[in-house]
Amino acid sequence: MAAMNQPETRYVAVGDADVAYQVVGDGDIDLLYCYGLGSHLEMFWEVPETADYLHRLAAFSRLIFFDRRGTGASDGIARNAIPTWEEWTEDVMAVLDAVGSERAAILASLDSGPIAIMFAAMHPERVSSLILLNTTARYSFSEDYLIGVSPENVEAFVALVKETWGSPDMARLTNPSLPGDSDLVRRLAKVIRCSATPRTAAAQLDVTLRGDARQALPLVQVPTLVLHSRENALVPVEHGRYLANNIVGARFVELPGGDIGLTPAMYPLIDEVAEFITGERPAFEVDRVLTTILFTDVVGSTERAADLGDHR
Repeated sequence: MAAMNQPETRYVAVGDADVAYQVVGDGDIDLLYCYGLGSHLEMFWEVPETADYLHRLAAFSRLIFFDRRGTGASDGIARNAIPTWEEWTEDVMAVLDAVGSERAAILASLDSGPIAIMFAAMHPERVSSLILLNTTARYSFSEDYLIGVSPENVEAFVALVKETWGSPDMARLTNPSLPGDSDLVRRLAKVIRCSATPRTAAAQLDVTLRGDARQALPLVQVPTLVLHSRENALVPVEHGRYLANNIVGARFVELPGGDIGLTPAMYPLIDEVAEFITGERPAFEVDRVLTTILFTDVVGSTERAADLGDHR
């Protein structure tokens, strides 16, 4: 399937690595999207649903998005030398500088959440607002974090990623709204495969799931919106509530369903993001309708139609 209005991919150097980024839209507000594992900014445009998702974000912003080191179109990293969250904030700064953005709203999802939290705490002058989507500052259990996941389940999660990464099973697990054998499932599985290899994805996730960014939460002083899918099976909604309760002035919104990818089921978050950073919800033109066609076979219908005639 042909790419849908794919923007130019550019690169910025971060140390010895190249980080790939794109810019779409010309809105007055810069919106930096940090997606994380599963991202490939070239492949996103090959999937009509994800391309539409990105165009909707770009309708009210200058959308800047990138693949951090170790994912997608950016340079890879060694599995035994995963960057720290603080080191990954260098990718954020480099991309903002490359596109000439002095101050941007940051939308961060999944394992990119702690990176965005760190960046907002370290560089508040570069962040106009922070939106955290289906993410957490800490994933694993501790005595002072009772909502965390047990060490055994963390290990099982990492093993599951290593085993199913890039498969339709993984796409369905992370997006339960999708029909089991749909074309979208297969396309999303391909994007995931292109994002990273199974062992690289598992290694990065292992570091993230065992980290702790809670110490940065009180340092976040920018307006913050926390969005979390109500039925998220991988990162329970309690983690989102914790973020909102521990960032000064943060607003919390539960999203319906359990998807965490760029699927049509996640479109409600676009309204929330637009209202949060612009003050109003966008109006999108609807160019499709839902139609139901009922087929039935009535015994003797052909003979009956012949008797009645075409008009009757």
